[in-house]
Amino acid sequence: MRAQVGLAMIMLLAIGYHIRAHEATLAQSILFLLAAFVALGRFWYGV
Repeated sequence: MRAQVGLAMIMLLAIGYHIRAHEATLAQSILFLLAAFVALGRFWYGV
């Protein structure tokens, strides 16, 4: 679970970086949502 939380945090930082650079953030947003979904699923179901 720690890996998914770490990936989600890295993707949030990447989104902030790309917003400041005036670049597209769609790919980072999708990857963040996927990582957050997996982390929450593992947390709730204890996998």
